[in-house]
Amino acid sequence: MKKKTNILIYVFLIFGLIMILASMGIAVLTSVKTQREALQSLLTLPKSICIENYINVLKKPGFLNSFVNTVIVTVVSCFGVVLLTPMVSYAIARNMDKKKYYMFLYFFLILGIFVPFQVKMMPLVRVMSDFSLLNIPGLIIFIYRLYQRYSCGHGRSSLY
Repeated sequence: MKKKTNILIYVFLIFGLIMILASMGIAVLTSVKTQREALQSLLTLPKSICIENYINVLKKPGFLNSFVNTVIVTVVSCFGVVLLTPMVSYAIARNMDKKKYYMFLYFFLILGIFVPFQVKMMPLVRVMSDFSLLNIPGLIIFIYRLYQRYSCGHGRSSLY
């Protein structure tokens, strides 16, 4: 029975891998087509490789600034998660039986998993955009870290 379960799991995982790779392939394939070719047929190979799409994106004002902000936010946030998640998880796991505060904190963090990412992030991005705060890396990192702390990190089951 266990071998049959493992085979079903592998079939499911392989199917998921195929779906992910297919969508990534379609995205790359479409990005090197002209707009007309992309609209005519999604799965055909391009007649010639068109890199104008990439040139247009790189020429847009603010692209480099957005890219740098994304790299800064990602690196600092990942470092924060890797550094703080084990410490917080250890403290909660060791003290959950002794103090009700840790039990409350544990359930509060677990409840963050059940609220979809978009429900929490869309209002936050809208408010930040209204106040022109989207291009300040330090503030974005701070808000992103707060969001991760109270929502278990984008719906993942980490305890921070």
